[in-house]
Amino acid sequence: MSFLERLAAIFDLDAWAQWLAELDRGFVFLLLLPFVIAVIGLWAYFTENERDEK
Repeated sequence: MSFLERLAAIFDLDAWAQWLAELDRGFVFLLLLPFVIAVIGLWAYFTENERDEK
């Protein structure tokens, strides 16, 4: 397998969709949970700064 074939396999959306469909829902939840917590933390940080400025 050449480098370009490997690179194309990494960006193959159908392969990614198939892989995501095979994952357990609990695993997906745990995989996404840190990102959700980070977004909520950033939102809270920026809204707190807006309140402090007023």
